[in-house]
Amino acid sequence: MEQEIEIKINGEYKNISLKSNLTKGIKGIEEGNYVLLEKLYDVGFEKSASKEGRSWSYFITSAKYKEDTVSFFLSAKENEKWISAGEIGDMVKVGMTKIPMTNKKTGVEMLISTLTFEKVE
Repeated sequence: MEQEIEIKINGEYKNISLKSNLTKGIKGIEEGNYVLLEKLYDVGFEKSASKEGRSWSYFITSAKYKEDTVSFFLSAKENEKWISAGEIGDMVKVGMTKIPMTNKKTGVEMLISTLTFEKVE
């Protein structure tokens, strides 16, 4: 089912969160739902971060959500999927699903949220 997501104003930027972060009170796409975005850029702008000796890359990209140009974050793997989901100007259906993953440190299996990307024909 198509879902409405909240646009947050950050100075001159309009941001959306595709993934939920309950500790920060951010609500993203719920599992099984989707949002439609018009692709404005193919490749996101790469950034890096680190915390407690761990570092990672993430990407910031933009799309049109309804009538607004919005920015959002993608992981490196999600950015690869975004790139392959159509061309600039195409509508992309962004969904949420959960997949099982085993924590490498603890061996505990858990479900993690992952985004799916599909070009709308």
